[in-house]
Amino acid sequence: TFLLQAKTSTFLYSIQKYTRIQAVRPQNPLLRQLLPSLRLPARESAKKDLGKQAMSYGYVYVAQVGMGADKNQLMKAITEAESYDGPSLIICYAPCINHGLSKGMGKSQENIKDAVDCGYWQLYRYNPMLKEKGENPFILDSKEPNGKFKEFIMGQTRYSSLAKEFPQVADKLFELTEKQAMERYEDYKKLSEMK
Repeated sequence: TFLLQAKTSTFLYSIQKYTRIQAVRPQNPLLRQLLPSLRLPARESAKKDLGKQAMSYGYVYVAQVGMGADKNQLMKAITEAESYDGPSLIICYAPCINHGLSKGMGKSQENIKDAVDCGYWQLYRYNPMLKEKGENPFILDSKEPNGKFKEFIMGQTRYSSLAKEFPQVADKLFELTEKQAMERYEDYKKLSEMK
């Protein structure tokens, strides 16, 4: 879920995070096996990075948060977004019942913490006001991933059911998803180290 705050109005939208599959010929032979039975289109690609797209404008405050992972970071992001004189975007990780959390929805805050700890979801803030002060506007609030990525995704029915139904393909797709998440983290890390 993400929150878009303009000066006078706030809009809530719900988005699901997943690796997107676009309609073109499959390049990956494993996907060629899987997709006909799923009746899905055919090419794998990384999901779009909404935060990076908004940051590319240079004048939009952007934060990616997870309440169960770091409440202080969430409050900083909300405070900074509210005080910023311009458009602000706060993107929040919010599990829903369709994720099929094995621990149950009563543990959704713990699930958010697990998502951040394993690198599935990263916490950051992009504050254009810092650029005006000559500082790096991008602050990465996430720590290095703990290596429990597969354990995290297998705790959700949406992933574990894929592994049960298509075991020969699921592992490759899980590896691809983890690789893309780690690349995203490394990109954010580079952004945070820029002077």
